Order: sequence, then structure tokens, then C-alpha cells
Amino acid sequence: MKAFLVRLFFIISITISVSSGLARAEDTTWESMGFQDGVAMFRKEVPGSSVVAFRGEGMIDAPLSKVASVVMDCDRTKEWVHQLVQCTIVKKLNTYEFIVQNHLGMPAFLTDRDFVSHTKITVDPQKKFIYVVMDSIDVPEAPVKDFVRGQLHGEWKIESRENGTKTFVSAEMHGDPKGSVPKWLVNLFQKAWPTNTFGGLRKQVLKADLKMIPKIAEILGVTVSPSTGSSPAPGL
Repeated sequence: MKAFLVRLFFIISITISVSSGLARAEDTTWESMGFQDGVAMFRKEVPGSSVVAFRGEGMIDAPLSKVASVVMDCDRTKEWVHQLVQCTIVKKLNTYEFIVQNHLGMPAFLTDRDFVSHTKITVDPQKKFIYVVMDSIDVPEAPVKDFVRGQLHGEWKIESRENGTKTFVSAEMHGDPKGSVPKWLVNLFQKAWPTNTFGGLRKQVLKADLKMIPKIAEILGVTVSPSTGSSPAPGL
């Protein structure tokens, strides 16, 4: 499976107007958890759920085209996303929408989890802003088999900063692994999600063998040199 537009896990609830870029009304429901390893961390109680949502915000020392290519490379997501075993594109809906399945490894005493999500990508080339939103979905192409099926709702907002030399990233995740795991334990372990995610992303963008997604380069007006190379991505 080739590189593709998404990440995350996944992981990850949102109502946002992309046309407004990163500028948005202050969401007072988010509670600050402090600042660690260059990441501003937040938590939020989600109505109807005992699982807490988490958000991380921080700067990545790499241009938008590189950060976006890392986030959207399904093949290599497992290199930097904590506990991810495999990312699979189940179905392409159109150029910027996919059904994605993520398999997460669990400790030996727990059954692995998987998350199937409708993933949608929006790109604003003028503002140099990329927005990825994921919501759990049930599809016949990805039936529940060997794993416990979790639920997730999340977003990635990726924006070019400092004349294109750096990238601001805001990532949110509300992931319920379901099953018999106590929710207080889920919240305890997921508290580290922001720092784990940004730490992995920062290490990944430094790798010399990264390939830029051609369509990302085209949309953002970036010239891909022979030494940089590129990787194809379904739809992009």
C-alpha cells in the first residue's frame, strides 16, 4: 500500500471552519495540562463519554510539505505513531476522502484494537494550510474480526509558519478502545498521547529517506529535487 493522505491515528472531534484557517473562537472547554517537550497539552471532557479527549500543539522544525508528507504516508505511519502496527486504506471515496483502518498493538494481556475511520483532507494552498479530520465509521469492507473495534474522532491542522521554514501542528484525539479496559486507565495512558505524537513526528521528519508526496508538492508549489525524491499517494 503506497503512501496516502492521512495519519492518525488516529487517531482522532471536530467542528471547524477550514476557511478560517487556524484562527477560531477560543474553546473554553479545553483545560490546559501544561507545556512539555515543546508541546502545549490540553484535555477536554466529552459529553456522553467517560473517555477524555486530548490535544497537542507545537512547532515542527520542517516545512509544511515535509510534515504533511509524513502525516499522510500510510505505509510509514507505524514508524512514528505510538502502538500502531499497521495502517491500511480500505477504500478510496474520492481524491481527498478515504476509509482507513488502523491496527493498534496492546499489552500481552489485552486484545489488540483496530479503528476504521472516514478520513477527509482539505488543502488551502493560499494559506498553506492542511486539515485532516477522522471519524469512526462502519463499512462492510472492514468487518470486525480478530480485534476489538474502537471508536475515534479527531483532527490534524497543519500550517506553514516562519516563511515556510517551520510548521505549526495542532492535533486532537478522542479515542475509545472499547472492551473491558477501565476508562480511568484509558485516560491515564492516553494522557501521554500529545507528547508521544509530537515526539515521533519530530524524529520522523529528520529521516534522510523521506519522500515527498507529489500532489502535496504540486498544490503547495514546492519543487521536488532529484535528491529529495517523491512517493506516490492514492488520490494525491
